[in-house]
Amino acid sequence: MTRSNRGQALRAAWGVSIGWLAACGGGSPPPVETAPVAEPTAGAEEAAPEAAGAPIQVAVGRDHACALGSDGLVECWGNNTHGQTKAHGHAYVAIHAGQLHTCALTADGRADCWGFGGGGRTTPPKGVFVQIASGQDHNCGIAESGDLLCWGDSTEGESNAPAGVFTQVACGGDFTCGIDDQKHVLCWGDNVAGEIEPPEGTFTRVSAGGDHACAITSEGAVVCWGSDKNGQASAPEGVFTSLSAGGKHSCGVRQDGSVACWGAGGSGQSGHGNWGQAAAPSGAFVQVAASDAFTCATTPDGYVRCWGSDSGGRATPAVSFAAVEE
Repeated sequence: MTRSNRGQALRAAWGVSIGWLAACGGGSPPPVETAPVAEPTAGAEEAAPEAAGAPIQVAVGRDHACALGSDGLVECWGNNTHGQTKAHGHAYVAIHAGQLHTCALTADGRADCWGFGGGGRTTPPKGVFVQIASGQDHNCGIAESGDLLCWGDSTEGESNAPAGVFTQVACGGDFTCGIDDQKHVLCWGDNVAGEIEPPEGTFTRVSAGGDHACAITSEGAVVCWGSDKNGQASAPEGVFTSLSAGGKHSCGVRQDGSVACWGAGGSGQSGHGNWGQAAAPSGAFVQVAASDAFTCATTPDGYVRCWGSDSGGRATPAVSFAAVEE
């Protein structure tokens, strides 16, 4: 498959409604050890191997990442201490990563999870879902009826989903947010920094991070709330199409395809070494996923690029999805 064909597959797949702006996972995990920092992988003319279709979604946990190819297969990389990178091999339509586990939505609407199963986080309820999301230690899914079902840890009430009809859900550290059928954001769970106090308005996407959250308004602007200790809730201006709230930083894809990141950047996860609205890696992107110390994104030409801490290889995409340097 040529790079051009991979890009065509990606653009076609982008139109599939798989609700990928759920939380990227990570939440507020223990401090990450000092590790090498991965430079953003550069695009190249040489095509990647045929082992996987062009990535239509990337998801990141604390120390691992996974990408879903246009062929429905999932490939993961990074730390596998708890089996979080060992996908079950089904055909999937969406992928989401928690702190030490991963969940995916099968082609027939079932939630399938693997990795660390403490608290029941890898034991989803039976039924058909239209969207799922994974947070630090819990997950939620939207049933065909629009009802929310959550599983895993609920120490802070993060899995106690309210009644109502929802169109999107996002799981963060110890809290959860969802968009209801009126396009309003509702949040529940831990509230140490105001993370379950969303602003009024109508929204199209929401993403939950460690102890902050961000959403895309109906006009395409990004607004954030909760902890802003590292600038992670100080969103830049602009029109955005993709959004991800990480542990202490956030990233979004602008309408022109460029990525903007804000918040902590000591490991290079924001594309810079300080907090603020400095530039992320240059180039065009489709979807972005922010963790605690690294970030990954899909490109229009059918690859995954990652930057930030590369501890355990978490910022080095699987060969099937990595751009080949010239």
